Amino acid sequence: MPDTTSSTEHIESQASEKGRSRGQRGEGKASPETRDRLLRAAAHVFRHKGYVAATLAEIGQLADLRPATILYHFASKEALLEEVMTVGLGAPQQEVQRRLASAPRDATAADRLRIAIIGHLSALLMHNDFTAAGVINFHLAPPALR
Repeated sequence: MPDTTSSTEHIESQASEKGRSRGQRGEGKASPETRDRLLRAAAHVFRHKGYVAATLAEIGQLADLRPATILYHFASKEALLEEVMTVGLGAPQQEVQRRLASAPRDATAADRLRIAIIGHLSALLMHNDFTAAGVINFHLAPPALR
């Protein structure tokens, strides 16, 4: 039977652990909890309003942060969208890889396919705002992010 435990913490922590992606500021001085709260708020706003209509003020209000604090963590709205898309669009792939790596060595091709499908769908459900924001905003994102 495939592992069905949630890997939300694993996937989201990878975005934080990989270091500051291009356009990010703060160099490790900022609270990871604040950054996570900010990313969750941004994913929600980008999902429901879209990249173009979303404002840093609106994201900050939802995260209970000032826009200046957002710019401490990310150099721009574009950099914030990039991180949301990285988490949202990378989550299904990472979850599939994680589950396949823990599959029994004697798993049949059908078993491996079933494990991959369950992993992919689980990640889509676990990262609802992140994944939806990435998919919805892909065509709206600045060309450098596509």
